[in-house]
Amino acid sequence: MWITLSSLIRILAISVVVLIHASSVHENGLMVHLPDIFQWKFGEELTAVILSQIARFCVPVFLILSGFALSERYSAPGSMDSIASIREFYKKRMFRVFIPYFFWTMLALFTIYVSPLFARYKADGWEGVWKLGSHFAFIRGADYHFYFLIIIFQMYVLFPLFARFRTISLWVLLGILHLILCSPSHQILLSMGIKKYVFPSTVFINWMFYFYTGMVFSRYKPAIVTWIKSKSGTWFFLLYLLSLGILLGEYFYYYSQKIKPDFFNHFQRMTVVFYSLTVWIVFFRFFPEDAAWQERFKNNYFLRNAKAVSFWGGLTFHVYLFHTLYLRITEWALKSLGVYAFTFSFVITLGLSFASAYLFWNGIQRLPEKWKKLDTIFGF
Repeated sequence: MWITLSSLIRILAISVVVLIHASSVHENGLMVHLPDIFQWKFGEELTAVILSQIARFCVPVFLILSGFALSERYSAPGSMDSIASIREFYKKRMFRVFIPYFFWTMLALFTIYVSPLFARYKADGWEGVWKLGSHFAFIRGADYHFYFLIIIFQMYVLFPLFARFRTISLWVLLGILHLILCSPSHQILLSMGIKKYVFPSTVFINWMFYFYTGMVFSRYKPAIVTWIKSKSGTWFFLLYLLSLGILLGEYFYYYSQKIKPDFFNHFQRMTVVFYSLTVWIVFFRFFPEDAAWQERFKNNYFLRNAKAVSFWGGLTFHVYLFHTLYLRITEWALKSLGVYAFTFSFVITLGLSFASAYLFWNGIQRLPEKWKKLDTIFGF
């Protein structure tokens, strides 16, 4: 059952990642330049921004899921106690992320090197080349969304250490650090005369609270799930609406002050933390793992097709790697035809990405055994 639930979470999360990227074109065009709250421009722009905010749980939940799944897999006593076991963990996990990141990033760098775009870096000599290479290697990657692979790589580095200290007290401490270092509104601090250093988005400090939350949830899962199941579903639905209302309220408040979304569009702000934790808990309230729930919903589509759900969930990493390519192609095609709308762009991009994942996966399965190692490069 857990495999089905985790696959559903991955499919939903990657879908809303595509939604965020498809709707981002409208971020700066939402509001007319009037202070009155009722002067907001309704239509596709407003719809795009609201949906983008609703989808803000995607990256945090991905990280919570990663911490949870790793803890579930390596929770047996002694699984992280020896150098050999840690080395095996790194070998198995790191390469799955590092190989596609390195391959596609080097390909992107080579493409830029042989293109006219490289001229501005070439003019600065080796200093420009180093600046470009280091930016790609440590901050950006092959495309803007590859930052997530850098984050996951760091979480894997930290996992053996965190696995020894899965405690509520450390979780609270990391939450306080997140509040101090990442979450508070830059504008609030600036109004107090405090200019806070902003960590690059790929630095682990911005993300370790989410990852560790999944690990702690894994340790205390029986007690937490029992408590969740003892509460009414209506209670959790209202909690979700409350967290979403606070999230949207903060976003539109700062937008109404003519402050560019920037930080308030990121995943570290405290309203997103509250919202993401709520979404995670709601998953376990309405999709518990117990036998009684499975018997009650034994005719449910997802349970009857658990293998299919798990299969498509396994393709989501490929979708993440390549969806921006299909998004650019789709936007170009729709604009060329004069029928562009972000909803069309989202649906077509998502469909192309999953179709691509299936075709690549199916094609690799037909290759000779020695060539099947290509699956790692393509995110399988």
